[in-house]
Amino acid sequence: MAVDAIPPATPGGGRRRRTRLRRVLALLPGLALLATTALGSNPSRAAEAPVALGTAGSYAVLGGSTVTNTGASVINGNLGLSPGTSVTGFPPGAVNGVQHIADAAALQAQSDPGRLQSLMIL
Repeated sequence: MAVDAIPPATPGGGRRRRTRLRRVLALLPGLALLATTALGSNPSRAAEAPVALGTAGSYAVLGGSTVTNTGASVINGNLGLSPGTSVTGFPPGAVNGVQHIADAAALQAQSDPGRLQSLMIL
């Protein structure tokens, strides 16, 4: 009759398990962050069509009555104002574009249907 012998526990075997467990536990926060990032992204947002802004698309600032700047702001794009005429704070602010103050271009940008549509979506 054969007898199966159970090998005696090796010295330090429990220590190896604890070390392995610590390594696995150290990886868990990183894996949780990776899973959250991968599962939390919303691919449907990338599929949305851009809103057509018409002539208002070239404007970084488009005001109706007054445009006021306080500080050393840098506006990258056109600045438009219609029907108002009061623009203050430039300088110290800078406009890297054209200033359309109460002119036909600003009026057109204000009345573009694309601009109205974008305001309704927000």
